[in-house]
Amino acid sequence: MEIIHTEREFLGSRIVAGAQWIGKDLLVTLAGGIRPHIGSVILAVPRPSLKNPSTTSSTSSVLNRPGHLDERPGRVLADKLAAALGCN
Repeated sequence: MEIIHTEREFLGSRIVAGAQWIGKDLLVTLAGGIRPHIGSVILAVPRPSLKNPSTTSSTSSVLNRPGHLDERPGRVLADKLAAALGCN
């Protein structure tokens, strides 16, 4: 399993992104910041769009630690990747 890895500076903190295919599913991790931690875990599943069934959208489920702000950017990324790539 090949792992794709990249690092960037964001607002003075190092952010590390990784992606790895696990069968037909894509595992993506974002880590870093001032105090690296797990704030959210998000599973996005592709599905036909409710507005236009000929296009692909996604549905996502989130486990979010109380008080963490990771959910919104993580959900946006997970939903876009699931819809664009057609994978979980």
